[in-house]
Amino acid sequence: MKLSIPVKFRAQLITVGLCLFSGVLWIFLWTQSKESKAGGFLFKLEQAEWQMQDWVVRTGPKAAIAQELVFLGVDQPNYEFLYSDEEAAQFPALAHMRQSYPWSREVWAEVTTRLTQAGAKAIVFDILFSSPSQDDAAFAAAIHKAGDRAVLGVNLIQKGGIDTIISPSPTLTDSQPEPHNLFGLVNFFPDPDDVVRRANYRVPLLVRSYDSLAKRAISKVDPEAADLLPEGPQRFRFTGPPKTYDYYPIYQIFIPKMWETTFKSGAFFKDKIVMIGPAGNWTNDTHVTPYPDKMLGPELHLHAIAAGLSHDFIKETALWQEILLISAGALSILLFFLFVQNPSLRFGSTLLFGIAYVFLVRFVYSHSSLLLIFVPPLLALSTAATLSMIQSFSATLLEKIRTRSMLERYVSQNFVKEILDHSGDFEQSLGGVRKKCTMLFSDIRGFTTMTESADSQSLVIQLNEYLSQMVECVFRNHGTLDKFIGDAVMAVWGNVQTREEKQDAIDAVHTALEMLIELRALNAAWPARGFTPLNIGIGINQGEVVVGNMGSPRRKEFTVIGDPVNLASRLEGVTKEYGLELVVGHSVADLVRNDFHILSVDLIRVKGKIKPVEVFTILGKKSDQLDEKKRKILETYETAVALYRKLDFIQAQEHFSSCLEDPATGILAKLYLKRCQALILDAPDPALWDGVYEMKTK
Repeated sequence: MKLSIPVKFRAQLITVGLCLFSGVLWIFLWTQSKESKAGGFLFKLEQAEWQMQDWVVRTGPKAAIAQELVFLGVDQPNYEFLYSDEEAAQFPALAHMRQSYPWSREVWAEVTTRLTQAGAKAIVFDILFSSPSQDDAAFAAAIHKAGDRAVLGVNLIQKGGIDTIISPSPTLTDSQPEPHNLFGLVNFFPDPDDVVRRANYRVPLLVRSYDSLAKRAISKVDPEAADLLPEGPQRFRFTGPPKTYDYYPIYQIFIPKMWETTFKSGAFFKDKIVMIGPAGNWTNDTHVTPYPDKMLGPELHLHAIAAGLSHDFIKETALWQEILLISAGALSILLFFLFVQNPSLRFGSTLLFGIAYVFLVRFVYSHSSLLLIFVPPLLALSTAATLSMIQSFSATLLEKIRTRSMLERYVSQNFVKEILDHSGDFEQSLGGVRKKCTMLFSDIRGFTTMTESADSQSLVIQLNEYLSQMVECVFRNHGTLDKFIGDAVMAVWGNVQTREEKQDAIDAVHTALEMLIELRALNAAWPARGFTPLNIGIGINQGEVVVGNMGSPRRKEFTVIGDPVNLASRLEGVTKEYGLELVVGHSVADLVRNDFHILSVDLIRVKGKIKPVEVFTILGKKSDQLDEKKRKILETYETAVALYRKLDFIQAQEHFSSCLEDPATGILAKLYLKRCQALILDAPDPALWDGVYEMKTK
């Protein structure tokens, strides 16, 4: 027995499967990304996660600025012109600073002495003194006098699995009572994307472990805080972007005026941790951090010191927590999509869930310093939503395609589109609504006579070819095929949907002109196949009509009714009277005159109507420029029509006569000349004259 699953339940099962697949997929990819190598897709996934976490760090709470931190920077390789010769003579350090870097170590001896005397608690050198120098004795003596305050940089070089330590020269350290307390590792170990987010306060190596420069500095001012610093890489909270701890050029501490004003005669450095190091691009000691601009190495140490002093570290999620978060992202979509089918609500809910998770990450980070993973849960959420919506959309689309293909055999394309795309609104209009619509009627001249003599099969073939081309013109210009009335075509704009009244009128006129062009092409080919060329007349009118589903309970038709519809049909008949192919009512002419060349035809009263209507014909698009001769003929013709309506038949006759040779005005001018001749002989009563021509036929 074949098991039949209801369509709705089958769709829900597919949604469950897609959401579960999304969760499992991103859990797998995320766990694999932790072992990926740089350059691959999985590495880019982890890199994207780091970048989004960096955004949270940048925009979230910052660590408090540590007021006890000072940065003395070497921002130039020499200070040749920044102070006077007298100042340089007073302080030997200033004289040495005029030389190219590296300077004599007497500079660092004087710096250390000056800061020691000022009461600095820690004097930290982010500078390597690995090579011996003839001035080491003075620097070593200054370090010895500083007691336990000095910290010297040590560099770790890792290459080929071998760790090499670059330590300060023994000429500086051997004479110190506890040289190991001097050393601090200057290295930061960036993540695989080369961004520094973590500090290693103690680095274990094969031979021994080394404290970082930051931990060694902290131990000088708060030994208990230094002992509590955790092992291994710690993600620390930055105090702010680069230049949060801006530097003071190191030479300024020897300028008497600056020492007194800027540094309060040394009181500025009392109980401070003073970081000394390069502060210019010329040293290449810069690092990429979560902030856009690179950060100087000494300042990076200051941020690590500030985080270590306040124990301000960022916690990160464990793998099991990350799996739960990714699963929650997919399941949230599953639970919502099982009960909500509307595509707009689904899309909106997906967006809201994503935004809510972003706020959750920010909230948790701000209140507990826990940094939740960002990208994988959002990817699981969006993948589950996207796959579910694609599945729903595909099922709906296939059903619409099947239904549309069947319906388009019987009704116009935009009519079918409106039914399928806006079924609710369309159903409301079936009961009848009033709308401004544009109607087009076209009819074949003498077709009834042709049916009496032509071969029936050939006639049907020719008529089908003709109607196919005419209908394509309607559809191409956003119209609705209302019906075929034998060989006549009725098309409407604005009944199903409107592109605004003016555009509907323009589309209808475009359709009429294209129909005439297509017919000429057909007429050129038909004689070779034994078909008789056809002539048609087209009438277009616009006005308020009733749109709705009309007919009997057994047979209904979606159509338009009203006086403007009748007038459009009558205008098609007017083309016979005037020998024209296209006639439009004044309601259409007023809307399209800026887009087409329009020619006045007449002021007429159609049969069965009392109110006259002015009618026009269309000569072509305004984009088709008229030459000067053509333009003058059209102006002469319009002047003649105006004279005719003012009873100046003699002047009108003269003007019409000059328009006979032009194809556009010749037929109408000839007709008006006959009228003028008759009216000159039998002048009408001016009191009764209105210039209206009474139509005798429909």
